[in-house]
Amino acid sequence: MAQFLAAVPLPTEVLQLIVRELDPIALIALSQTSKAWRAFIRPIRHDFEQRLLALELHPDYGGLVPNWDEYYQKLTPPWDSPEWKTTKYACCGCMKLLTHMMFDNHAILRRHWRKPSVGSVEANKALRTDWEPFEPALRWQRIQDRARQAREAQRRWRRILDWRRDYLLTNPPTNRFEHRALSPTAEEGDAFRRLIGTDRRRRRCVECQRLSGRWGYPRRSRPAVANSRQLKFQSVWERFVPGLLEQLTPDRFPDYWRCIRESSDGVYLTLRVAWCDECCTWQEWAAFRDWRLYGPDYRAEDSFPPLEHVCVKCAVRPPRDQEAEARRVQNRILTFLRDSDTAWRLGFGWRWVREDLNNQPDGDKIRTEVLDGLTLEKGRPGYLDQVVVEESNIPDLRRRLLRYRDFVYNEVDEETRNELVSSWFKLWLDQYERLEEVYFLQKRLIQKLEKEPKLILNYMLERDPYYVGRASYR
Repeated sequence: MAQFLAAVPLPTEVLQLIVRELDPIALIALSQTSKAWRAFIRPIRHDFEQRLLALELHPDYGGLVPNWDEYYQKLTPPWDSPEWKTTKYACCGCMKLLTHMMFDNHAILRRHWRKPSVGSVEANKALRTDWEPFEPALRWQRIQDRARQAREAQRRWRRILDWRRDYLLTNPPTNRFEHRALSPTAEEGDAFRRLIGTDRRRRRCVECQRLSGRWGYPRRSRPAVANSRQLKFQSVWERFVPGLLEQLTPDRFPDYWRCIRESSDGVYLTLRVAWCDECCTWQEWAAFRDWRLYGPDYRAEDSFPPLEHVCVKCAVRPPRDQEAEARRVQNRILTFLRDSDTAWRLGFGWRWVREDLNNQPDGDKIRTEVLDGLTLEKGRPGYLDQVVVEESNIPDLRRRLLRYRDFVYNEVDEETRNELVSSWFKLWLDQYERLEEVYFLQKRLIQKLEKEPKLILNYMLERDPYYVGRASYR
């Protein structure tokens, strides 16, 4: 060390001032250049954590820094944007930058674990190290003192945001469907700037949580499954076999019917990351033998015994029956296709067509043409009478629908038209042809799967679309 200092034409105090101006990434890089610099800097775990958290905010290593608007509950960019494929987060348990799929939603969206945006207090901390030329024990004590002071300051800023939350809870809007969100004040904006990302050192990936015993490791009473992102899919089966089956273009796919949540062009489904006991990998829930639309049922403790909690790849290894597993995964998607409500949606509006033509004086001239021979039966349990749609009667229904639509839009006055066409009935009337396309698409997919029983299994084995990560000890 003395030889090194003698070779540098600067006093030790000046070297210390220079090192204190470095960012956390440069500090660790400098300490790794030689034994002399490492002995001079003497980095501790705190310095390596600072470096990892700084790399998380670097676009070349951590990817984007998303913006989560707490008032309007809106994420920019959305989960399904291509930027998220390269986004990584820091885990200070295993000290790695990992794909965002290795973290549950709390680690991504909770205020104190979120990535801080440019200009926030935590983002500014990544621009300069807090290294000091003291012994490691003294440095650690000073770090603890600063952390204690920071927690006290955070409590004060948290009270400001809690007041706004309590105000909205005690003063609800008169219309319960109204979106109540006020623009943050300058003081509240400053609170967000100071609180976001303050506890990122405590963020842990799902693998570290598994090893720490969150799921009862090593003898678990339930499988290790963590909620991940919620994405929008065109159809339910697309969530489980993305990119395999034929899909319609967005301009040909009918809008979904929603009561409250605005989601007309897709259905929101939650991804889940699960642990396979045999191959010791983290995979998306669709890769496993037993899955449901909404994930595992934790209320029934014996629903997922550990021996059955294996991915499909492990389930088809000899001496297991590959043919039986192919039928299993095939029946899953066939169930979604056969239980789809497309046929019900096609027959949905005919009851109102009958009522309109029977109650409207102008309906006499087309009543016979549209309603003659039209039979309404009991459809879904608990639903009103409707036409039971089958492949054989679709051309006849199309002819009747076109005649009725021409009557509504061309042969009645505007006031009567506004009374007839509203709400979901308007969607049904305007997008009837799109519903037919989906109906025939599902028929084609069912026939394709029945002819190729190993189609889905080969897709899962060859493409491996569900892999997320491997155990840290392998």
